[in-house]
Amino acid sequence: MSLNVSSSKLKDALQELQARWEETRDHWKDDVAQDFDEHHWRPLEMQTEIALRAIDRLSEELSRARQDCS
Repeated sequence: MSLNVSSSKLKDALQELQARWEETRDHWKDDVAQDFDEHHWRPLEMQTEIALRAIDRLSEELSRARQDCS
């Protein structure tokens, strides 16, 4: 599986999870929900976005390396 396909699948999964979390937040509004958002959801979201940017940069570098080696 290519990095682009993997990146696309991860982006889609993050978007789906974001949508589900928003639906959940409409109904779950207590302190535990706030704690989950702050200590679990936001860090996961941020780490995933960082990983996606890194995958994109790695994909670009690999493309350049392939061109240089051709």
